[in-house]
Amino acid sequence: MKYLIASIFIANIVLAQSVFVPLNTDYLHFLDRYEVRYGKFAPNINTTFKSILRKDIAFFADSVQNAAIPLSEVDKFNLLYLKNDNPEFFNDSLNVGISKNNTIKHLYKYQNTMFRVSEKYFELQVNPVTNFEQRLDNKSYFLSLNTRGIELRGSIGKKIGFYSYLTDNQAFVPEYVQQRNDSIGSQVGNGFVGENFTKIFKKNGYDFFNSRGYITFNLIKQIHVQFGHDKNFIGNGYRSLFLSDYAGKYMFLKFTTHVWKLHYTNLFAELTGDVVNANKINPRKYVAMHHLSMNIRKNIQIGLFESIIFNRDSSGNPGFELNYLNPVIFYRELESYLGSKDKTSVGMDLKWNFANHFSLYGQFSLHEFKLKEIVKSSGWWANKYAWQIGFKYIDAFGLKNMDLQLEHNYVRPFVYADKSAATAYTNYNQALAHPMGANFYEFLGIARYQPLNRLSFTAKLFYIVQGRDGANQNFGGDISKSYTTRTKEYQNFVGQGVASKILFLSFNASFMLKHNLFLDFRQTIRNESVADNLPNNDWFTTFGLRLNVTQRLHEF
Repeated sequence: MKYLIASIFIANIVLAQSVFVPLNTDYLHFLDRYEVRYGKFAPNINTTFKSILRKDIAFFADSVQNAAIPLSEVDKFNLLYLKNDNPEFFNDSLNVGISKNNTIKHLYKYQNTMFRVSEKYFELQVNPVTNFEQRLDNKSYFLSLNTRGIELRGSIGKKIGFYSYLTDNQAFVPEYVQQRNDSIGSQVGNGFVGENFTKIFKKNGYDFFNSRGYITFNLIKQIHVQFGHDKNFIGNGYRSLFLSDYAGKYMFLKFTTHVWKLHYTNLFAELTGDVVNANKINPRKYVAMHHLSMNIRKNIQIGLFESIIFNRDSSGNPGFELNYLNPVIFYRELESYLGSKDKTSVGMDLKWNFANHFSLYGQFSLHEFKLKEIVKSSGWWANKYAWQIGFKYIDAFGLKNMDLQLEHNYVRPFVYADKSAATAYTNYNQALAHPMGANFYEFLGIARYQPLNRLSFTAKLFYIVQGRDGANQNFGGDISKSYTTRTKEYQNFVGQGVASKILFLSFNASFMLKHNLFLDFRQTIRNESVADNLPNNDWFTTFGLRLNVTQRLHEF
């Protein structure tokens, strides 16, 4: 009987080319939640390597919705939301996502899109993108965000998928974010957290474009290809020690292979090495990485990760090493026989979903070490590793749609750093992994509660202890600095240097007025103390209205 039901689900899905859902923690949380409640991993989805194809999300939502597991009314609403957000993958006869109260001819016939063309060999969806925020902080600043743009997605001949996103943005940010922005470029205004080049706007603001775009297609049924500019994320936690979406976008070519119980992803990308003055070309560097996930049981998954960052030309000009195009080889061995000093890292991740309510996950990232130095506990500077352990509790304590998450991240000094910015684990002077760089430990807690279909609350608490550099010192926290300038060889420990402690709390309430149209309220409190200096306290209250875009958060 179960095979008959499964075949009915598959018949409801239109087998067309798909694009990816943009990285969105709220959207992706639904997948984590229902994967745990489902009691087994989705057959076509690897939630460790994000983003995720829309057609796979549509199929998974349909499967969970029709499975014999208890669901609250809010769960049913969320699953229907996921289907309505991806109507192109369902037969028209099912009427998925069709607007019931459409009053504008040719517009918003479907809930998820302003304008849609759906022909036999052509699919196009056009959506406006807006995000207006007004913030007031304790330093008498009126802070704001003004985002306007457009999003396009579709397919051609059911063989080629395409996605394009373009917004114009003006932002006034809190002081601690401005300090981080100013540290990105050699000129004030050159960078913005999560973006690339920006310009100064009205003295204290930032003006920048955010454009992303790519194409997708299948080499064969089991191998999917994506090429263009966007971001990626590897991990099951709120943070990632492998690859996060903190830094700006980059050009990449990605191959995703799914066979048997294996998900294998190859990613080749061009990054920006250092940020120079506006009238010069920024030097390029490259990264090759692969991640293999295997479902060893229906609810246990292990993953192996490897990456290498390189730049062949010491002058900073582009130079791609063709040897690293081999998708099925150990990069560290290649790097050794080439005689190079490229930056390599390896890692492992684990996820265990159990009892239909719990998920235990973790990551371990290793960049360099000597076993004898670890055994001696000498604190040798080049014992460079990081780890993460996390826990999720779905429907906590029997309260429906209350989900809790606890996570701990630990990163030793000099992890992600290298001899120069040309091979550091960065893009546009921003960390490719954790936003804090290195030489820190972090505890975070997240509570998500959705009492009503359209109303959700999220509370977050971050506690971060990091060692920072003093004058003419390098204690290993700033990963853009060369490790050759290290202050000491031995007795290095997490938190060494100038002690910094950050307590970050936020509360967010979001109400979905219509499909993907949200009214937001957010209260944020950030307390930072550095050594014996007086603490720097920030709080700000945010009101916002956004359409077809996730919130822009600065959680560091």
